[in-house]
Amino acid sequence: FNPELVVVGGAMSMAGRHLLPAINQAVEERALAETRAQTQVVLSAFGSDASVMGAVALVVKQILSTPSSVKRRSV
Repeated sequence: FNPELVVVGGAMSMAGRHLLPAINQAVEERALAETRAQTQVVLSAFGSDASVMGAVALVVKQILSTPSSVKRRSV
């Protein structure tokens, strides 16, 4: 597993400014040199709403990839 980007979101992002130094230090100490150089740890732009936005993105992706799966409701 060699991620290029690790995004900290949700409740954890609320303390992100305090957590990022410790997270980056752990990556420096424990990751392989090649991986360490290519991995960036950032805070989510969505803050505590990151999980909700991720769920919405999955729903939108599903609807756009298979629009016929959406059932129409009569009003």
